Amino acid sequence: MKRALIVLMVLMLGTGGLFAQEAGTFTLGTRLGFAFGFNNDADLMRMPYYMGLVNEEYLDLVPFDRSMRMNFTTSIFAAYTLIDNLSLQFEFNIMANQGFNGDISEDGFTLANLQLSYTSLDIPVLVRYSFLDGMLGILAGPHISIPLGRALLWMESPLLPELGGLGIAAEIDNFATFGLTAGVVAGIPAGPGRFVGDLRFLFDFNSIGVNIPGFDDDGDITTRTIDVMTRRALVFTLGYQLSF
Repeated sequence: MKRALIVLMVLMLGTGGLFAQEAGTFTLGTRLGFAFGFNNDADLMRMPYYMGLVNEEYLDLVPFDRSMRMNFTTSIFAAYTLIDNLSLQFEFNIMANQGFNGDISEDGFTLANLQLSYTSLDIPVLVRYSFLDGMLGILAGPHISIPLGRALLWMESPLLPELGGLGIAAEIDNFATFGLTAGVVAGIPAGPGRFVGDLRFLFDFNSIGVNIPGFDDDGDITTRTIDVMTRRALVFTLGYQLSF
């Protein structure tokens, strides 16, 4: 049994060596996966007040509870190995269903339920270092996240059952958000390329802002821009890549 394990390890390392990232190597690949988003407090909890649906004093007395929202990602990427095992990697990642759910409640009674979702195109530029003959690696670098379309906002409140629920396709105020991406990657040789698994953390510097209709202090209809979230997300993807 011990001999078989030794032979298997030698074969894996030997095969992995065939995929070691040598200078001048190009890599192309694609990945699919999901992400769990969590973010800092923002101004979305005041949305019911801005829209004239909840009195402001409630917001100073009751907590705003957020829950994580799973979102989905698909990616294509390309890398060029500058020197042995050190690559520059470019990606185009579609991040769908980003956002969160939130509840404003008091003594177990829900005053309002809020939901936010939107889609973005994330473009990271990453430095990737491979080791163990290319079977493991680490990567890090900046990213830009460009919102696609509008943010979908949904709010409902038992205090106003006649509304049934209020949905808004709100214009996003930002051209983009900016941040850092860092993570680890693993690869298993298979056929002409390798299967890859990627675990990474996204950290945005600036918040997503949306424009929503509401009322000013005089009761006149106006549009307010509110910061709804600053992205933090843990992303897991699986895919396949070819090097040549």
